[in-house]
Amino acid sequence: MKQQNKRLILLCIAALLILFMGAGKNTGNVQAAESVKKQALSQDENTHTFSNASDGSFQYDYAVKSDYYKGMGVDESTGLKYALVSYDEKLWAVVVTKKSEFNGSYDTSSYTGKMSLKFKPATTKTVLRFSKNKTGNTALEKCFYYSDDYSILTTGFSKDIYYIDGTPVKGIKKVAGTYYFFRKGKRVDETGWYPYGRSQVYVKDGKTIFRFSGDACYSFTNGKKQRVTDRYISVKGTVYWFDAAGALAQGMKQAGGEYYYLRDGVSRRNYYKKVDRYGYYFGEDGKAVRDTWVNVKNAMMYFNANARNTKTYYLDGYKDSERIGMYKIYSKNKWNFVTDGIYKIDGSFVYFKNGRHYTSTRWYSSNDTTMYYIRKGEVLYKRKQSGNGYVLYQANGVRWKKVSSMWAPYNKGKTFYYDKNGTSLYRYFNASYSKSKYRNTVWIYDAGSSGWQQVTDKLLNIHSDYYYIPEDGVIKAEEGWQTIDKKTAVYTDASGKVSKYIYYDKTGKYSIYREGQKLDQIVPGIVTVQINGKTVYYLMNEQGQSVSGSQSVDGYLYDFDKYGRAYSRRLEGSVYWDTDAWMKRVILAYLGKTNIYCNVFVDQAFALAGGDDPSQKLAVQYTSPEKGGILLDRMYTGTEWGGAGTVTGKVVLSDGKSWMKQDSIQLNSDIVDFSYDALTPGDVIVYYKNGETEASHVSLFLGKFKNAAAVKKYLIRMGVSKQLAEACVKDWGAYYDNDGTYWCIHGGMGSSSQVYISNSTYCIPASGNTYTYGRKIINVID
Repeated sequence: MKQQNKRLILLCIAALLILFMGAGKNTGNVQAAESVKKQALSQDENTHTFSNASDGSFQYDYAVKSDYYKGMGVDESTGLKYALVSYDEKLWAVVVTKKSEFNGSYDTSSYTGKMSLKFKPATTKTVLRFSKNKTGNTALEKCFYYSDDYSILTTGFSKDIYYIDGTPVKGIKKVAGTYYFFRKGKRVDETGWYPYGRSQVYVKDGKTIFRFSGDACYSFTNGKKQRVTDRYISVKGTVYWFDAAGALAQGMKQAGGEYYYLRDGVSRRNYYKKVDRYGYYFGEDGKAVRDTWVNVKNAMMYFNANARNTKTYYLDGYKDSERIGMYKIYSKNKWNFVTDGIYKIDGSFVYFKNGRHYTSTRWYSSNDTTMYYIRKGEVLYKRKQSGNGYVLYQANGVRWKKVSSMWAPYNKGKTFYYDKNGTSLYRYFNASYSKSKYRNTVWIYDAGSSGWQQVTDKLLNIHSDYYYIPEDGVIKAEEGWQTIDKKTAVYTDASGKVSKYIYYDKTGKYSIYREGQKLDQIVPGIVTVQINGKTVYYLMNEQGQSVSGSQSVDGYLYDFDKYGRAYSRRLEGSVYWDTDAWMKRVILAYLGKTNIYCNVFVDQAFALAGGDDPSQKLAVQYTSPEKGGILLDRMYTGTEWGGAGTVTGKVVLSDGKSWMKQDSIQLNSDIVDFSYDALTPGDVIVYYKNGETEASHVSLFLGKFKNAAAVKKYLIRMGVSKQLAEACVKDWGAYYDNDGTYWCIHGGMGSSSQVYISNSTYCIPASGNTYTYGRKIINVID
């Protein structure tokens, strides 16, 4: 009302100024009141003020006699009178009280920004009534709203609110041929579903499309309200189907090439149903699944491209236990259970035997050229014949992929290795194979020649274990060292598996030693192997490579050659010589000679010991049989060798660089009780008859050999004639508790006896049960 008072004051001041200015001027220029004339109704669009007189005022007398006049009303709150006029096809309420400054305009209760900042058209309800009017609109007799342009609102939109007879509407209303949805009078424009009582209304782009009441649905497109029939709609994520009568559909339904199964119009999900002769499974989206396997209560079912169940495999836990493990296929209008064979089930191959899933392990022949490997019921491999060889495939889902570089599982004692192309390269027959001539042999396939050839002299990994195949092609299933050549050997267990391996690397010029199942374990330090029956020592560094030269390790001196080999070791401070060279001299000088007693032979043999290389500390110098070697001070008896006396001799030793002056050493300072493990080549063995304290015999230990043939071969290689070797090698060791692999050189037992070699190392038989036994060992070198 403050704004209203200000306006009154301004009007009064304006009136006084006009009177004052007019008093001093010619009044003939002023338009007299009686000269005001009627004019056509007009409106100032800025002030929303109407005029029908030439002075710009609104005259009731002019209006009441005009066609645009529709009635008269009074605002009871202000007492202002209003004319109801029609202008620009709209109705307007115009103040006609002449004394009011709002003549031709709006009153304080209903109009506009001039009067109240809180006034909002379309939400401010007027108390003005047009009880009698020519429009026929009875709503004007009660109350009305103003539209956005301040015209009287009866039916229509104002600021997105729709009115009918001046009242905001709600629900679904048809306006100008289009259905809209209103909430609290305001039209809903955003696309989506909205609650409306017990139903749901769907709006799209501001227009009403559907109304769903739970058992029926209506559409409102193209200005028509129609019941939805023979189609589906999605209501807030749930699809509802309606039949031809508009009711919620039931049972099987096909749409867009897909099958659905309905209950109360809604698609069943994750649901199996047999319809007529066929079973169907309706998945997560309600559609019948196709070309897929589904577990339906422990029955693995396949649904084909037509969505029909045509294969069923019964799993553990199925309600009918008699069918567990069985598989049936629908063909030619009937179900048939399979008997034998391999079938694709749910992404893998499954083998059936006698009508049930086979759960053990075996190779299975499907025909003359194809085999399958089944492990615990799972089909893993397929082998197909290719010429004289084979190609192996590995199951990859329900596809086959060629294997690469692997051994296949055994089949009755036989296994194949397949190369990177999946083609058979090796075949191995183990000890259980039925044909004895093939047992423990390996064969390699050569497609360019004559097919399968037996493998020899090769170290080969078979099923994660290494085996050595010797020159005869038969893997030796025995425990011990096997010699490959002078620089290479393997250690095998009783089944032939290799667990230790020594070989020479020509590129690096060092030997390499490895242990373990994969032969990949490095063993630094001293390692001991057997090559050609001889003990060989190696010293390995942290990289598993051999070192050479004289080395002191744990109180022992080793002299390693360029291959890293040392054939003996000695305690630091003990003398040293090459036993191989020594034995060669001894054998060539004395083997087969007669009239040389055993103790004389042993005493004289040491004159041949030694060498000509002073680079090894305490090495014995050898010059000639007369100058030695080790020249014993006199001939000693076996009893003296055994400890009854001190056996000494003259010797020239090295300081590691050059030869020193001649000195005297004791040869029998290291005496131990007899045992095979204590023997090293060059040791003196002292024999006694039962109960006697006087020694009856002495010999020199030659070394360990597999058999007499190996000894003869050894002799012939060093220059002994074949005839002499045959005559002087005595194979007696298989008797009298001897280990036949240990061999000694013996002097004569009498004046006519020859110097000979035998494997009677522990017991020397004699007539009258006067056996002689080895009791003591003198480690001369050690």
